[in-house]
Amino acid sequence: MSLDAKTLKLLTAKDQYLDVEWIDADSFCYLSPSDRGFRLMRQRFDHSEAIADGLGSSLPYAGQLYSTSHFLSLDGQLRAIHKGADRPLPGPSSDLRMRSDKTYIVSEVEGCDHIFVLSEDGWRSVHQSQSYIRHVCLHPNGQDLLFLKWPRATLPWFAAELFVLDLSSGSLTNLHPPELNSPCGEAEYSPCGEYLACSFLTDEFFQLWLYRFKTQNWVQLTFDAREHSTPLRRSSRRTFTFIRGGLLAYTSSEKSFWRLATLDYLGHGHTIKTPYTFIQYPRANPETGSLAFFGGSLDYPYGPARLDLTKGRFTAYPVTPRLPVAKNLRVEHISWSSLNGETIHGILYRDVSCTQPQPLIMPIHGGPTDAVQASWPSKALAFVKQGYAVFYVNYRGSFGYGMSYVQKLQGAFGQLEINDLIRGVKSLEGSGWIDSSRVGLWGGGVASHTVLRALSLHPEVFAAGIAVFPILDLQKHLSLCPIVERDELLWALGTSDPQILGELSARTALTQLTRPLGLFAGAHDPIAKTEELNLLVQTLKERKVSTWLTVYENEARIFRQSETYGDYYSQVAGFFDRFLKFRS
Repeated sequence: MSLDAKTLKLLTAKDQYLDVEWIDADSFCYLSPSDRGFRLMRQRFDHSEAIADGLGSSLPYAGQLYSTSHFLSLDGQLRAIHKGADRPLPGPSSDLRMRSDKTYIVSEVEGCDHIFVLSEDGWRSVHQSQSYIRHVCLHPNGQDLLFLKWPRATLPWFAAELFVLDLSSGSLTNLHPPELNSPCGEAEYSPCGEYLACSFLTDEFFQLWLYRFKTQNWVQLTFDAREHSTPLRRSSRRTFTFIRGGLLAYTSSEKSFWRLATLDYLGHGHTIKTPYTFIQYPRANPETGSLAFFGGSLDYPYGPARLDLTKGRFTAYPVTPRLPVAKNLRVEHISWSSLNGETIHGILYRDVSCTQPQPLIMPIHGGPTDAVQASWPSKALAFVKQGYAVFYVNYRGSFGYGMSYVQKLQGAFGQLEINDLIRGVKSLEGSGWIDSSRVGLWGGGVASHTVLRALSLHPEVFAAGIAVFPILDLQKHLSLCPIVERDELLWALGTSDPQILGELSARTALTQLTRPLGLFAGAHDPIAKTEELNLLVQTLKERKVSTWLTVYENEARIFRQSETYGDYYSQVAGFFDRFLKFRS
């Protein structure tokens, strides 16, 4: 495939924007990926500018990294955005909170999480725990801190509890509603400090709840079958915010399509019409009442946006140039049944004007409990334009379809999601517009495990596959990967037994591989070692299996260089053209 400049720019654009915060009446900040971690961007009405770089944290589930005046650097410093001396952090840190002369952070020291306050004598611990402490929020009175806490080796969306720390007495209060024994997704004080809004898992979905300190009672605000929270892989991810007039602005999703709405303290709501199908991080300006957030859709690249609630006017600040969307491109939520009759969900992109069956590309999401959202679909836009249909499967275990749906994956990863992919392909066979003999898989990291096993064990369904940062040996991967990934993967696999992990590993399945395979990795990847990949490729080629291997010299387990992305997507396009589109 020959990718034109606009399409290549679309594919190589980074869209992992995080953490919106207003800094004055006219501008807000957010984080954008950079070669040095994250870059702090300031968005004004007419332009954006970078005001700091090198933000980051090595803490699992790292949260807020900046305030209006300071930020946490990847090299372990508390730094002033403009002027001021650096101050070493007590350990890997996140959740920076500042008010007047007080600075609070969460740091890990000797295996324990501490809440530190900065004093004249340096950092002083005001609370510590062997559990994770994240999502810290300071009460407007400056005397109370709320946070989420959950045991290590567990997942926050199954175990996070809500606590409030009285900074004057050191007393700790569990604020969970007494009628609920379920995890908390996020929490925030109202500007006046009289209320606390939270999301709690309530039956199948995370719902919004409101706590009034004066009466000490909880009220459930939402009851619909929609998801009102997101997995706390980054604990600062927000789905609601207090706005003027005793209201909450919040986002929620139904089958990966998101909407924005307002809600009063009695639960009366109003949906706000937006051009977006994916909305995250809504934050209210305390002076003007305007909302800043990230949004994306088929027509709008995912990026920062602003909403004037008074006038109902949206302003988008696209970081990625818009690519004209073909009028014949259709996006739709589809569902199908598993062998035992359970419903599986996905998002399909295709050109409805095509009269011939199209090859199908299936990008696989990671996590493995993450989910593909109906956001700016750069891969779909690029590859549908080139004659493919693109099919994202949110297999059982994906977040956003109810907690029972997520729980299906526990102990079944490596087979359940593959069965769901196969059933998804089978459900499209009778449509007349997909060529079921030309189906390709594409996934990186945890998703590479799915790609490699599915391609090896089911050549009758999948014709080719691409694995990025491939996981060949599960036991080795679990010993080297980040803690967040390890805990989630162990939950999904349901075992740490070395023998079973060996049987489930892609290396074992690859002994049966007959279909073409593309492999991409970085030379400094601590898990996917170049010598192991070279040996695998040599073995496969001896068996006459078509194999492409590309190792980028200046990369590790995340591609950071724009030149790498350009070459990577060009090669991916060429691979699928060779083994799907133009396959005889």
